[in-house]
Amino acid sequence: MYETSIESYYKEMTNLIEYKEGVLPEDNTNSNSDNAFTFGDGDSYGIEVLLKKSQGKTTGWIGYTLSKTTRYFDEVNNGESFPAKYDRRHDLSVTATHKLSKAWTLSGVFVYASGNSITLPTERYVIGGDVYTQFTSRNGFQNGSIS
Repeated sequence: MYETSIESYYKEMTNLIEYKEGVLPEDNTNSNSDNAFTFGDGDSYGIEVLLKKSQGKTTGWIGYTLSKTTRYFDEVNNGESFPAKYDRRHDLSVTATHKLSKAWTLSGVFVYASGNSITLPTERYVIGGDVYTQFTSRNGFQNGSIS
């Protein structure tokens, strides 16, 4: 009737690709786009917990994952590690199905996930007629916090 599981994982990644510091996708329209990229490594680890009810009028499951995914590039973020774009530190999923009758079933799903880091501009200034933009660290903005 009930099923539970706890799993953990760790994965190392090599030959990951990122844009070099200060390069925008539209910058390479007239040159070799390979010059815009750099290669690095990464890792990902976490723990997943699942509680599932599979029998009875009400069935469903609750799953929670706590994880971290980090990138390491010598030519990005001054060589300091940074979170991957899709680093989802917390992921909570709840599903429930209740059989009201032979013809009617009620179900619902709730999902909460943190993550999806981005690099945001923090300030802009003009020097000698040229516009310069200052950014957060690579993927330094995540769910309301800037690093």
